[in-house]
Amino acid sequence: MEYPTLKLVFDRKNVASKTRRGLVQIEVMSERKRKWIGTGVRLYAEEWHKSRMVVKRLDADVLNENIRTQIEMIQNWVNELRRRKEPFSFEKLSMFLKGVTESDDFIGYVERRIEERPEIREGTRKAHRKLGKITAAVWPYCFLCGSYQTQYHGLR
Repeated sequence: MEYPTLKLVFDRKNVASKTRRGLVQIEVMSERKRKWIGTGVRLYAEEWHKSRMVVKRLDADVLNENIRTQIEMIQNWVNELRRRKEPFSFEKLSMFLKGVTESDDFIGYVERRIEERPEIREGTRKAHRKLGKITAAVWPYCFLCGSYQTQYHGLR
């Protein structure tokens, strides 16, 4: 089984200059296929150093820590796949990045998203939870797995 390599890439599309910002991305490469994952960091050309990453900015330490955390998170996930002897696929990586597990159904996904979003007020959160319970009771068919839900899906 082949597992991916990770590499940090700045300005893959060569748009960074003194007036335009370029993206900092993580390149995941496996079996000659590549996927780029955005880090959310955009920099001018002089703000990037190949070995020291973000430089010449007041928030350089914070941005560098953010980038390192993202790389470490993906690398830990890949190491976990190795430990469990599971094959790597870009589909699994996409699901991991979205925070979806293989056991997630639609109701579970919606419920998890309600809890994850900090900008939702508690009253709205309660209304969404209630709607989730009603939907699960009325709509027992799971379109993701293609079967009727016969087990408890952890609804609160």
